[in-house]
Amino acid sequence: MNYTKWICDEIKHISTTFKDRDAGSESVKKSEGYMADILKGSADKIETERFIFSPKAFMGSIPLDGILTVIAILCYLLSMAWLGFYWISLAIFAVVLISIFLEYFLYIPVLDFAFKKRIGQNLYAERKASEESKKKVVICGHADAAYEIPMFQWGPFPFYLFIILAFGSTIASIVLVIVALTNPEAPQSVIPRLVMLVIALVGYWPFFKFANWNLIVPGANDNLTGCMLGISILKEMEEKGFRFKNTDVGVLITDGEESGLRGAKAYAEGHAKELKDSNTIVLVADTITEKDQLMVYRKGVNGTVSNDKHAGDLLYEAGKKVGIEMPDSPWYLGGTDAEAFSRNGVKAAAICGNNHIVQEYYHYRKDTWEALRPETIEVTRDILKEAIRLYDEEPETVEVIEEEPKVEAVETVAEEPKTEAVAEEVVEEPKTEAVEAVTTEEPKTEATEEVATEEPEPEEEISKEPETSDEIPGLEILDYEVQKPKPKKDENVLNIELVKYDVPKPKKEENVLNIELVKYDVNKKAEDTKKE
Repeated sequence: MNYTKWICDEIKHISTTFKDRDAGSESVKKSEGYMADILKGSADKIETERFIFSPKAFMGSIPLDGILTVIAILCYLLSMAWLGFYWISLAIFAVVLISIFLEYFLYIPVLDFAFKKRIGQNLYAERKASEESKKKVVICGHADAAYEIPMFQWGPFPFYLFIILAFGSTIASIVLVIVALTNPEAPQSVIPRLVMLVIALVGYWPFFKFANWNLIVPGANDNLTGCMLGISILKEMEEKGFRFKNTDVGVLITDGEESGLRGAKAYAEGHAKELKDSNTIVLVADTITEKDQLMVYRKGVNGTVSNDKHAGDLLYEAGKKVGIEMPDSPWYLGGTDAEAFSRNGVKAAAICGNNHIVQEYYHYRKDTWEALRPETIEVTRDILKEAIRLYDEEPETVEVIEEEPKVEAVETVAEEPKTEAVAEEVVEEPKTEAVEAVTTEEPKTEATEEVATEEPEPEEEISKEPETSDEIPGLEILDYEVQKPKPKKDENVLNIELVKYDVPKPKKEENVLNIELVKYDVNKKAEDTKKE
């Protein structure tokens, strides 16, 4: 089966049948239902999850910021009547600047409360491993399509001009207000107000012309390509009766990507622990159009979020295996669903094939099935399949390998090697050989004294034992009672009694092993022998 042709045919069908797939719409849900039907028989598990969000808060906050700036300018002009309007104007401009920064540069929702709620839907399907499931790869794409951005038909220049005007005008307006607050003659000055009017007319018009709210693009490249790539891999595995030995393969179709990654964010937050515990790597495929623009996306959300190195390396190595050495993506404006997972501690990276110099197939009405590039879809499919194979052949987990040395270190402490050394020294103290040398020779009091004077040497080593227990908190020193086999009844053997030594609570004066030498009167024994 020619899976590349199959993907293109399915994209044509979905983009023409399920039109107007804006985030959270019924059209998105119906398209996901169609994809779920395709996955039946290929996946062991198919499920949908719904979430509540404000789909127009991301794009819709741009005209809202425009309205706020108009109010701020009016307050500035009215400050001739009341100086308090300066402070109101300054506060509004600050809110606009902060909201733009958080919403569009950090993808942090801050204005959702001001927009209508919708119910979004994510679709997930999974094909289990043939044996024990030890890891998982999820191929992710998004089914929702973007509102048209008309300025993209003229290339990237108008878009970058908009960014400069939006930020530049807001900052310039804030500066004018601050100057007015610090200048006593500001209420009577006309020139600053004229400057503010010029800024309003030149700088703020893009807020109201950024998006065409009456047209939702077909979204064939962005991003039905990513959706159908994952589905086609599960379909091929089923038709060939193939399963990876220890790796589950999943397909995630998200909603709300064009609304600031809100669908992927909802899924990642709800499944973060499960995904991390199952050693999951998420590989996002988005806008697979230009072959020479295929790149590994190791960073996103305007360069503020780093994706997982391991996931990025898998894509890079897989690309080399199929003959394409993909570079890392340079800094760009925007983000992918991968960053939603990375922010929640789940390993993820993305592969995209869109030109950063804005083209007509991106967020414009010409993103149709006619703009598909089959050769790019085919090679990306090979890269994703190879990435799954490489991950399946890797050792189970990196984390387990890293934790092993810690366990061994604990076990080493628990062995109490120094305590054993004490026991050995105690046993060695009463050497029978030395005693026999004393008893077999002529009775000499000097020999007995020699034995007594040699005893303190090992006692210094024994006294170090309490220091060991202090150095290793929680180490319990056990009492050892050393017993030697009782010697046979032989009057020529010096009997030594070993006294129990309590190690845990020694006193400075008692850090000496007490050995009681039984007095042996040699002269008396000699006299008794003569009498007999």
